[in-house]
Amino acid sequence: MPDYQPKEPICECNEDGSTAWCDGANASDISYTYNMDVQTLATLINRFMFEALHSDSANIHTFTDADVVRMNAFLEAIRLKQAWIAEAPELDTSHASPRKYCLAANADIRTVESDGIRELVRLLAVMRDSLIRSDSTRQGNGLNAHDNNRLTNAIVKTQLMLDMIVKPGADYVSSAPLVNMAPPGQVSPKGTD
Repeated sequence: MPDYQPKEPICECNEDGSTAWCDGANASDISYTYNMDVQTLATLINRFMFEALHSDSANIHTFTDADVVRMNAFLEAIRLKQAWIAEAPELDTSHASPRKYCLAANADIRTVESDGIRELVRLLAVMRDSLIRSDSTRQGNGLNAHDNNRLTNAIVKTQLMLDMIVKPGADYVSSAPLVNMAPPGQVSPKGTD
């Protein structure tokens, strides 16, 4: 097998929303998809991860009631988006594809005190990464049956974790706290301060 793999020019997404072309040398692992629905789901999952990492429950070993409601609502939003993608007609994008859709930078995953939040974020990262590396990412929109099934399984596993594991938490009398407090989420909209 050759040492050199030719690089496809890829779309690199800049913070200001503009795009640039590069040879991939300075680009992140996967910075784009060809599928508008995969982009939407990946963005939603990243947002969920950010919210989980900045929740009150990130700093403790149980989930607050408000965070349980919030996490279930976020997971339901992913489930509803998946159902909408499956129900909506697949668009004929032959005149508009292939088109590269930039993916937002992955959520900065740092260590938090909560075992439940760490596990939740780990599951969400796998959910997102399996989507952006899927076969569906090369089609204009929609999810093929296999990728849709993988997403369903990831959602079910995440829901079971929320239902069965995180609420009771654990009482770490001797070892807590292990890490510094997680910072709060954004106080003002980005770029307005």
